[in-house]
Amino acid sequence: MAKRSIFKHSFITMICALFATTLFAQDPKNISGTLVDADGNNVVQTTILLLGEDKTEVQRTETSKKLLGRGGGKFEFKKVMPGNYRVEAQSGDANVDMPVSVGDDNVKLGDVPLTSTASTDSQVSDADTTTSEGPGPNAPEFTPDPGKDYILNELSFEIKKMTAELKYLNEELENLKALSKMWVNPLAIYSKEIIMKNGSAVFGKVVYQDEESLKVETLVGYLIINRRDVVRIVDNVVTEEQAEYVPEQDIVFNGEIKNIGGRRSDFVKVDFVFRKNWSGETKTLTTFVRGGYHTFDSGITTDATLLPGATGAFELYVPHDFGSFIGYSYVIDWEEYE
Repeated sequence: MAKRSIFKHSFITMICALFATTLFAQDPKNISGTLVDADGNNVVQTTILLLGEDKTEVQRTETSKKLLGRGGGKFEFKKVMPGNYRVEAQSGDANVDMPVSVGDDNVKLGDVPLTSTASTDSQVSDADTTTSEGPGPNAPEFTPDPGKDYILNELSFEIKKMTAELKYLNEELENLKALSKMWVNPLAIYSKEIIMKNGSAVFGKVVYQDEESLKVETLVGYLIINRRDVVRIVDNVVTEEQAEYVPEQDIVFNGEIKNIGGRRSDFVKVDFVFRKNWSGETKTLTTFVRGGYHTFDSGITTDATLLPGATGAFELYVPHDFGSFIGYSYVIDWEEYE
C-alpha cells in the first residue's frame, strides 16, 4: 500500500509539472529592439508593424523619442503569443522586413538596421539591363530572388498606414459634424429651458436632480441650480429648420399680471428680452401694465399701478421689421413711490 501511494503521488506530481510547463510555455512574451539607420544612428518616432504569418497586422508601435538629445529609437511589442512573425518598418527610402520567432522567452532583437531601397533598386535596374540583351549561350538559368518581395511588402505597409489614417480622419470628421450640429442648433441637444425667478433662462440638459438641486449640462459647462430658484422647466422640441423664428407678420404678446404681495406696485412694466442668435446678441422691448389709477403727492397720475390683490393686463406689439429671433424671456419690474 505504501508503494502504491508513493507511485500515485509521483505520477500526480509529474502530471502537474507537465501541465504547469505547458501553461508556462503558452504565456505571451515581449519583443523589443532599437531601430537604427545604415550609419547606426537611432531612428526616432517611426511606426513599426508586427505582422503574422498571413501578413495581417498584429500590433503596431512607435519608436521612442530622444531624451536630452540622446537615446531614442527603442520599440517594444507587449504580450505577443508564441509563433512566427515579421517586423516591418519604413523611414524615408529605407525599410526593414525581419522574421521573428517567439518561444518561451522574451525576444530582444538588439539593433534592427534599416536597409536603403535605393541600392536595391539600382541592382534590380542593372539586372534588368543585363537580361534585356538576351542570355548568352552559356548563361546560367534565371532563379527568382525571394528578397525582391520588399516591393510588395513596402506597398502593403503603406496601404495599412493609409487605412489606419483614413479611419482616424473619419472619426474626427464625425466628431466635427456632431460639434457643428450642436453649435448651429444647440436646442437639438440642450432642449430644457429652465426659467429662473430672476427672469433669466438657462438652456441645457438635466443630468441629475433631487429634491434640492439640479445639475445641468450647458454650452459653457455644468451648472448646479437650487430648485427654490426655478420657476418652471420647459421642454423645447426644435428642429434645425425651426432654429430661428422669422415672423411673417406683426406679433402681439399679451397677458395679465397679479400683485400677490402686500404693498402697492407703481409703474409696473414687462421687459421682453429677445435672443437674436446663439452668439449672445439680444434686443429688448418694454411694455407697461394697464392697472389702476393713482395720484402721487407730486400731483402726477399714473394708470400703471397695481394695488395688493389687483390684476392688470399688458400687450406688447412686435413689428414685422423686428427680424428673426431664436427665443425670448421676460422680466417683471415695478417701483413704489410716495
